[in-house]
Amino acid sequence: MSAATVDRDALAGDLGRGGYLRGTFAHGASHWFQTEMVLARPGVLARCADLLAGAVDADADRLAARGPVAVALATALALRTDLTLMLERDEGGFAGDAFPGARVVLVEDVVMTGAHALESVARLRDAHLDVRRVLAVVDREAGGAYAVEEAGVPVTVLYRERELLP
Repeated sequence: MSAATVDRDALAGDLGRGGYLRGTFAHGASHWFQTEMVLARPGVLARCADLLAGAVDADADRLAARGPVAVALATALALRTDLTLMLERDEGGFAGDAFPGARVVLVEDVVMTGAHALESVARLRDAHLDVRRVLAVVDREAGGAYAVEEAGVPVTVLYRERELLP
């Protein structure tokens, strides 16, 4: 499968139907996107990776991810791009075959406030790595993508939340 063969509308439907919980959640939200509910499905995970592969910078050397869902997504993406993975360590920082100046794409499942992505970007930069982009499946449209871009890192998302909600 490739990005050209992924039906974006069908994938949006699968994400929207399978990933949202309804109720009362943090910050007064009436819905919450649970990526582990949908990205645990191999077909959905593979289609997300196929679409994200086209957004990986051509000169990227590494993919980085933190958290179980982002790691699953980054693993699928690594299989599509043949890029080496760097995974977050329990004690902080990232483990993986990296070198100073390596061009890294950070993989996130969801961007909400941007706090997790910004923390990861800081850790990667502390290791003297060049963070080229943040890739995510969903932008919850809570200002996170803007915050990351203000820190000098472009953000590419497959879907904005409004595209997934019925």
